[in-house]
Amino acid sequence: MGRWLGLTGSSTAYVKRVMAVPGDTIECCDAQGKITVNGQPLDEDYVYPDDQPSDIPFAVHVPADRVWLMGDHRSESVDSRS
Repeated sequence: MGRWLGLTGSSTAYVKRVMAVPGDTIECCDAQGKITVNGQPLDEDYVYPDDQPSDIPFAVHVPADRVWLMGDHRSESVDSRS
C-alpha cells in the first residue's frame, strides 16, 4: 500500500488535498459543475489546467475516522474517488 501512495520504494511523492473531514458531505457536481462540501461550492483554482473537478459523479457522507482526499490532476489522480 505504501508504494501505491508513493511512500515507499519510490522517489515520487503524490500529494493529495483533504477536501472533506468526518461528518462532511462532499458531492460532484452542482449545476455549475463544481464540487460541493456541505452544499457549498468550492472554487478550485488549483485543479490542473483543462481538468474537470471530477469526471466521476459522487455523493459521500464522510464517516468518522476518515477524510476525503483528491489530487489536483483529477483525470490522472488515484484518490478517494477510487
